[in-house]
Amino acid sequence: MAYRHQPAPVASTLKNVLPLRNGAARDPRIQRALELLQQNHPPRSADVAITLNLSASRYRHLFKKELGISPHHYLLCARFHRARELLENSFLRVKETAALVGVNDLSHFVRDYKMLFDETPAETRIRSRRAPS
Repeated sequence: MAYRHQPAPVASTLKNVLPLRNGAARDPRIQRALELLQQNHPPRSADVAITLNLSASRYRHLFKKELGISPHHYLLCARFHRARELLENSFLRVKETAALVGVNDLSHFVRDYKMLFDETPAETRIRSRRAPS
């Protein structure tokens, strides 16, 4: 039996949730967390919790309760949405794009990108170059 990597159950949720912008959360602490996580170099989850004066477990609980997704998965998907923007609007190589969004392993980047967007980074680049401006 051949092993085939199955998409994580959260992948379909991520497509619908991101990118979340200001006003997406009712709790002001989670709204502040979203602002922090949308920075170019977002802080670690533990640092966000400290900034919000919450324990790490309480922060994760509130975040998931408000948005239906964990902070970790939110951050991963935010990185991939940023990567998609870069691939569509820049001339950076796929490897450079992956490094810029904080993913060090190119094969994992391509695999996860395809799982999320149903196309490879190279296909995104080709599609965006063909699209009329």
